[in-house]
Amino acid sequence: GSEDAPHGTAALQPTPRSDSPMRHRHDIAWTQKPFRMPSTGPASQGRSKHVYCRFGMECVRPDCKFHHPRPVALTPRKVHAQVVVIRRDAAGKFWVLLQRRGLHKKMAGGRLSSVGGRCEAWEDNSRQTAIREVYEETGLQDVGFLEGAPETARKAAATSTAQPPLSFQLFAKGKNVDWWVLLIDGEGAFGASPSSSHQSEEISPVLDALQVGVLAPAFGHAWFPAMDAAKLPRQIVMTGLCFRI
Repeated sequence: GSEDAPHGTAALQPTPRSDSPMRHRHDIAWTQKPFRMPSTGPASQGRSKHVYCRFGMECVRPDCKFHHPRPVALTPRKVHAQVVVIRRDAAGKFWVLLQRRGLHKKMAGGRLSSVGGRCEAWEDNSRQTAIREVYEETGLQDVGFLEGAPETARKAAATSTAQPPLSFQLFAKGKNVDWWVLLIDGEGAFGASPSSSHQSEEISPVLDALQVGVLAPAFGHAWFPAMDAAKLPRQIVMTGLCFRI
């Protein structure tokens, strides 16, 4: 994977509300008092179904202590790629897929990280790199429905229980790496992963020690509650990854 230390935008982005009285106030410090939606008027409609942060944004985050930038269109570059793979279960809970990097890795060996890797010479941009890396490292066949997916991934998706991802977007840029988020609904369809045994380390000891997380079908990978990612011990997680999530 890329050795860039992550900084910047998070993958679980809030959705701006056009009726929010604070929709232009994204620069307010998080130490301000929590924002309360008005009790009457359009802004209060559907309040029981949605969660609003102190910035007046419809947001999946329960804490709202982070800066919420305006959504901007990002263009993929010909650089390395990292992918925050998130699934939504039947109860609406979000889980993030983390891999345990191989102990032989010079950077963050043995630590939990996102899926990703280096851009190959024949790839046009990080989008192709991101899709290929997810398929090669995890065997997740759902990516076969994405434009630009490798032929092997497309064939696997067509003959399995794979479903088209809910979302696949570029959400942040590092110095030499583009950060993507892949959102799937349900368990996902996993097949044989061409490189997981070479890139990853056995993750079961980590799960036993943390008493959190669920083994994923891909070797060296596990699902962790996305909203609790910040609680993972920093010494076992790639620097800055929790902020990305």
